Amino acid sequence: MDIQVLDVSGRVVYKSQEKPQNGIVKIDSRLTKGNYVVKITAQGTVKSEKLMVK
Repeated sequence: MDIQVLDVSGRVVYKSQEKPQNGIVKIDSRLTKGNYVVKITAQGTVKSEKLMVK
């Protein structure tokens, strides 16, 4: 599984290749306050979700 976190300008601020444990993937990053997009690619499928850090 490929995980990318992008800031509002589209710049990759975090990238990792991990296997989920019990369906959970922890992002070990110190993201500053703001809005991000989390892009997950697995088995040829891409899923994007919004992330707000307060």
